[in-house]
Amino acid sequence: MNDAEEWSYAVEMLTKVLKEFKDVNTDEPLLDFQDAIQDIIFFDYFQDIYSFSLSESPDLLSQWRGYCPNGGYSFSFDDWHLDQMVAKYKLIFEPCVYEEEAQREFILNRIIGLRPEQVHADYQLGNAAKYTKKAISDKIISSFFLLGLIKHPTFGEEREWRMIAHQSRLGNIKEYLQFRSGHNIIIPYLNLEIPIYPGLHPDNNPNIRELHVNEVIVGPSAQQTLAFNAFRMMLYPKLGMYPKIHKSQIPYRTW
Repeated sequence: MNDAEEWSYAVEMLTKVLKEFKDVNTDEPLLDFQDAIQDIIFFDYFQDIYSFSLSESPDLLSQWRGYCPNGGYSFSFDDWHLDQMVAKYKLIFEPCVYEEEAQREFILNRIIGLRPEQVHADYQLGNAAKYTKKAISDKIISSFFLLGLIKHPTFGEEREWRMIAHQSRLGNIKEYLQFRSGHNIIIPYLNLEIPIYPGLHPDNNPNIRELHVNEVIVGPSAQQTLAFNAFRMMLYPKLGMYPKIHKSQIPYRTW
């Protein structure tokens, strides 16, 4: 992940939830999470998380404006390809979490694996020996990459899903690691192939030979009709068929 501000928000939410683990009488923290938080921040663990973003909203003004101000295309992939990719590379593929209460529950259940009331009850009953600093730190660090699914609530309209790859699941990440140039930095990325159909499409359509795209939307641009026709010409030799393709009706202009 190359968005440091987005990662900072996720870590901030994690820190906020961790503060709930305190003695209800003295307000003192019951667990020592400091080592885990410091390790995540100090070692820049977010740099080891790689994500691929998709959206449930195929034709959204903010997306065209943010990512394709001069024209672009929106692809809707066949689920088969996505399912096969997740299985092959052991990816996490889930919707992003936007609402703060949902983020709190996500962090408690998926990252910390504990609940404040559970820990408090164990302390009251004298069963707190299992909550060692190492055990707590190991649990958080082993699940921290799931923070990549947390996004600020203001981005909720994007309805984003993310495929997340991490070395703990993928294995030898250097096998896939490549680099590209950004606006002012070098950006690392993983070159993961999208699996193609080994034979006939599950719907027994003999025309679909490789990558099946269910729908393509041509974004707003000064030459939208030319972009539409050129894309059809390019796509047919690749797929041997025309997917559903149409022009965005959003009245967005930058020309």
